[in-house]
Amino acid sequence: MKKRIACLTEYTSLLDHQGNRNETGQHAYVSEMITQLAENGWQVDVFTCMIDPAQPKITQINAKVRVIQIRANAAQPRVKEPDHKFIDIYCTEIEDFVSKEKVIYNLIHANYYTVGLVAIELKRKLKVPFVFTFHELGQVRMKNLQVEVISEARIKIEQQIIKKADAIVVECPQDKADLIQYYKASSKKTFIIPYGFNPNRFFPIDRAEARIILNLNVGDKILLQMGCIAPHRGIDNVIKSMALLDAGKQNIRLIVLDALNDSEDPINTDELKRLKLLAEDLGLASQVSFDERPDVAKLQYYYAAADLFVNTPLFDGLGITPLEAMACGTPVIGSEVGAIKFAVVDGKTGFIIPPKAPELLADRIKLVIKNKALLEQMSRDSVRHVYSTFTWKKVAEQMIDIYEYVLLTKGLKNQFTKAASNKNIDRSIPLRNIYLKRNMQAKYES
Repeated sequence: MKKRIACLTEYTSLLDHQGNRNETGQHAYVSEMITQLAENGWQVDVFTCMIDPAQPKITQINAKVRVIQIRANAAQPRVKEPDHKFIDIYCTEIEDFVSKEKVIYNLIHANYYTVGLVAIELKRKLKVPFVFTFHELGQVRMKNLQVEVISEARIKIEQQIIKKADAIVVECPQDKADLIQYYKASSKKTFIIPYGFNPNRFFPIDRAEARIILNLNVGDKILLQMGCIAPHRGIDNVIKSMALLDAGKQNIRLIVLDALNDSEDPINTDELKRLKLLAEDLGLASQVSFDERPDVAKLQYYYAAADLFVNTPLFDGLGITPLEAMACGTPVIGSEVGAIKFAVVDGKTGFIIPPKAPELLADRIKLVIKNKALLEQMSRDSVRHVYSTFTWKKVAEQMIDIYEYVLLTKGLKNQFTKAASNKNIDRSIPLRNIYLKRNMQAKYES
């Protein structure tokens, strides 16, 4: 029997031309996961909000993956709050597609709260279980971002999703703890599967060679920061630490990538102005640069060119960039928050420090850049660490465990696996996910 899944997402970069996708965060997660599912024999239909009206409604990406554009958001490309009209159109178009194509889905996998209510409706109408990935939690953003108001409607939607989902996937132990604390989620149906990196795109390159390609000074000490300009990202923390290091005399420079991609956002614009003024006031204007995010092919060179990747936000969003940096052999100094503290091995692949601690950050930066042997050892350890755990292939294998587990617990195990002969556990499931294994043992073993 074919293994077929419906993937619901607000946006996918799979329709970008010739694989030249500039994927970040959730978009990378969706497209990389889909690619790996297809390589593991799954047929995947990706339902996404309208991306490009010029493209056909159905695009066959390869033999196992199709992208179907849903016109529910034709008047508003980015969905802020999914209203009943949006949900009705999204569900109706999928139902029409199912009827016309005569497809039967074994599972639904929804990403982000904007399509969560659609998954709930489809579960009821199609009688198909659904898995939901929380890429961020509204309650956590509300707690940490005083300047950004998270609507009560979003919180209620997230609560409904948690109640109705057959399995909930989060990125790290902190996210699971937050889900339980703020939403009273069931621990037994909440699983930790990290983000990953693509080893075909991110791998070690000689640092000097990367700098020559990027026209960077081979003799500088380079710190790299990645992400949109926002008050909670902790970029000011890095600039202050550079002042403590007397960066101008030490040839230390900071490159902030992705800084201009949200230049139309007033909050980001104001923060960029504030950071530039801070750098000027500290005499570091020539040591700090704010640049657009390069395309994927060039991004690897920036990771490889840096001595250290620095990421010290007040709270964590998505943990892809530290993984990509370590995959390129660049150690990471990051905040003791979320996926960062989950991915970085303190003292081995970099350092974990509290947010808003420029003195400690300066100390850790100095420790690494002044010790060539330590930097090289951390570089080797970083590569080994992420390749052993965080490739998208390994991440997808764990997700497939979740799918098998959901089908098993819903009495649908015969779709993929032979009936268990011992204590109702199907031993053919590899159980690569340690968190999943614990849940199954707790549920089925005496």
